[in-house]
Amino acid sequence: MTKEKHPTIFAHDGKVMVYQEGTMLELYSQLSAEEWKEITLETVKYSVFIECIKTIAIPKLQEGWDEDDEWYLVQFDVAVSRMRNIDPLLMASYNKKEIYESYSKWISTNTDEALKFIQSTKEDVKRAYAEKYQIDETTKVSDL
Repeated sequence: MTKEKHPTIFAHDGKVMVYQEGTMLELYSQLSAEEWKEITLETVKYSVFIECIKTIAIPKLQEGWDEDDEWYLVQFDVAVSRMRNIDPLLMASYNKKEIYESYSKWISTNTDEALKFIQSTKEDVKRAYAEKYQIDETTKVSDL
């Protein structure tokens, strides 16, 4: 078993998985052509999805992007690179730009909806507190 600097990480059945028994090439050698195709496509899509989260959702939601988030992004970039080294023709058949555009549209729309929901919830909480404690726009701290 070869020990590599980066784990052999991939996406399959909607989950992030780690192949503990060896390298990407060793994983490839144990899969059918159809399984390999499914795993490579899911891994590419997941890699692009993480990139979209970083570039679209995080700034819109004004959230932080931490070292753990960046680690996963790097690991998936490494995984996609390894897959490209093993099967360049298959990997070239995936249109990352098209996948990115699809995810970016979806994430942007859903992020906008999430922001509306967050704002609405904040307003509901503010209204509830105002009613409970009889606070209006003219209430001052000294009135409480």
